[in-house]
Amino acid sequence: MSDVAVIGLGTAGAAVAAQCARRGLSVVGYDARPLEAAGARWVNGVPAWAFDAAGFDRPLPPELHGEGLEFHLLAGWGPHRVVCRDHDLMEVDMRHFHSRLIRLAQRHGARLHGETKVTEVPDARFVIDATGLNGLNLLGRPKLEPVDICVAAQEMREVRDQQEARRFFERHEVEPGHTLCFSGMAGGYSIVNLRFDGEHLGILTGSIPGAGHPSGPKLLADWVAENDWVGDTIFGGSRALPLAAPPVDLVRGNVASIGDAAWMTHSAHGSGIAQQMLSSRILAESIVIGDLAEYEYRWLRDYGGILSGMDLFRRFTCSLDEGELVRLMESDALPAGGTRKILTQRLPLMAPSDLMTAIKGLSHVPRLAARFLPVMARLPLLELHHRAIPRGDRTGWERRRRALLRL
Repeated sequence: MSDVAVIGLGTAGAAVAAQCARRGLSVVGYDARPLEAAGARWVNGVPAWAFDAAGFDRPLPPELHGEGLEFHLLAGWGPHRVVCRDHDLMEVDMRHFHSRLIRLAQRHGARLHGETKVTEVPDARFVIDATGLNGLNLLGRPKLEPVDICVAAQEMREVRDQQEARRFFERHEVEPGHTLCFSGMAGGYSIVNLRFDGEHLGILTGSIPGAGHPSGPKLLADWVAENDWVGDTIFGGSRALPLAAPPVDLVRGNVASIGDAAWMTHSAHGSGIAQQMLSSRILAESIVIGDLAEYEYRWLRDYGGILSGMDLFRRFTCSLDEGELVRLMESDALPAGGTRKILTQRLPLMAPSDLMTAIKGLSHVPRLAARFLPVMARLPLLELHHRAIPRGDRTGWERRRRALLRL
């Protein structure tokens, strides 16, 4: 009998397999897809600090496509924007990162099997459900509502006309190599995110179809159809992403969930890779001491607050129409410093200068301010609440958390 059986070998499952194997645990893993096709097949923005905290080497080319790039967040189709500089976000080719995790796990003795569909719980001391949002659901978690699911797409594309590509970015006052992100064009939670590296174009789109908006793949296809300088797809893909406050039940008996199966997504922008890495380390360390309850406690204590707060923020932005979102951004309610923290998955507490800018801007939109400020005030409260999570009975703690999360 193995120490650990991992079901699902996407990024989260491969990370757990690698973390456990290099700690001397015997690991067996399974995925219904071929190993080389498992996991995300696109480029993701991942903060560099997450690699350090998870104990993985930072990526290098060709895994790394860029780092510290200017990020221009436009209200609607522009021109008003917030520009984030001096951040540690890395553009990571998930195909290469996933392959690195698989090789690392195998080098330390993990036995990983692709094209193997698991129909019953494997015989192991600990079983990890990393099968994703619509996977095995070994913990019996309720399904998310459609309004809490983002459908995203990302593709790397050829560029047919390099000069026209440059002219497009120049019109939007973004130099090639940096990121241009249109936000809120199809509801409060929608983006078309573009990066032209001088040769190829990266396109990331996402929205919530359950709220009546076009899906990420539809946004991508429509935008490409309107810009004939964009060429054929090189690689990419799409998927549904959970957007929710993290569940408080990550463990049942000897089974633990991780990644999308445990709703480990930064809801403000739908990224889950950092949390998959961070939770893989905590889970492996907890398995080493034979205590899955420690995994649940530590992960909720360390990361539950920021993810809960960002889901509250996400639900607030979803309540805005396009005009309200534009007015909020034009008010500088969340200046570059706060936006940069959200982008790199930090708690968006404002520096005094940013706070004064926000207060001044919000004075021009009092109705929006009356809705926005209570949400922002609860972000540090949610962080403090999770830092004080009890190890024992959590009934009262959960009730207070639900109150803090209520819009």
